[in-house]
Amino acid sequence: MLRPEGFLFLQLWPFYHSKHGTHLTEWYPEGFVQFTKTPEEIQREVLDRADDEDHARYMLREFEHLNRITLDDLGAALKASGFDVIRLKLISDPVEVPPEARDAELSALAIAGVVMLARPRP
Repeated sequence: MLRPEGFLFLQLWPFYHSKHGTHLTEWYPEGFVQFTKTPEEIQREVLDRADDEDHARYMLREFEHLNRITLDDLGAALKASGFDVIRLKLISDPVEVPPEARDAELSALAIAGVVMLARPRP
């Protein structure tokens, strides 16, 4: 519940299309595996390399259910819900873009996360 004069604080990291968007960094520290391997290859490799199979299976389930929201999608959802974003800070680092990601939106690849403040539209 948010008071009419209240604020919404939101911090999101990582966005799916960013370097570590799979949340599988412990197996793929190089990142962007969502573009370079199939889901079947990812599952097989994670399970083959796992020290803790239960943890690996949990992380793979999380990976399978990740949303693909982008910063612009998030902004549109906030607007549609009656919020105005009043402050915004991008979380981003330089990245090497793999050839397999060449058709992706550059902003989706480069924006790893966001910190934002929004308030209900008057």
